Amino acid sequence: MLENKERILIVDDDTSILKFMKAILEKNHYYVETAETAEEAIHKCKNNQYDIALLDIKLPDMEGTELLRRLRDTQMVKIMVTGFPSQRNAIESLNLGAHAYLIKPIKPNDLLTIVQENLEKQKNALNQNQDLAIGLLGQFINYMKDKKGWIKINDIAYNLHTSKYSVEKMTNFCESLGLIRLKYWKNKGLIELTK
Repeated sequence: MLENKERILIVDDDTSILKFMKAILEKNHYYVETAETAEEAIHKCKNNQYDIALLDIKLPDMEGTELLRRLRDTQMVKIMVTGFPSQRNAIESLNLGAHAYLIKPIKPNDLLTIVQENLEKQKNALNQNQDLAIGLLGQFINYMKDKKGWIKINDIAYNLHTSKYSVEKMTNFCESLGLIRLKYWKNKGLIELTK
């Protein structure tokens, strides 16, 4: 039943805190892994997918904010945890993409509330993104069905009110489904439809 559980990574060099948070979260049916260093956390994140990471600000091999910076492009919710709260750390963490900030000593109810609230926000955002993507893909297919020859990617993006990156993803996706065949000249910003 692991696939149905939300996956959480806790990163802290204090083993008593790791055990404490892990026990609370597992008791509430979350799948939890731990890491005692930033490098261990980075390695785990490369090989696994997590819904949430709880990151200590002070780690032995790098600052928690640097770890946050390195995990910035991941889709997981990142919650900073500290026993030394400061306005500078809080602002820097939020600027680097942290979703929340927990202060030690951590109360079990506070931990569960912040995890549950952020998982709910994450699910809502994913649902909205999926709805937008499906709508945009429908518009893209509709737009492309009567086109032939060379088309500028920027023109497609402009007409669909989206980004060049989204157009590239949609063209590749539609080609993989056999809806269109194309030649793609990335350096020129062009695609050639060969229906």
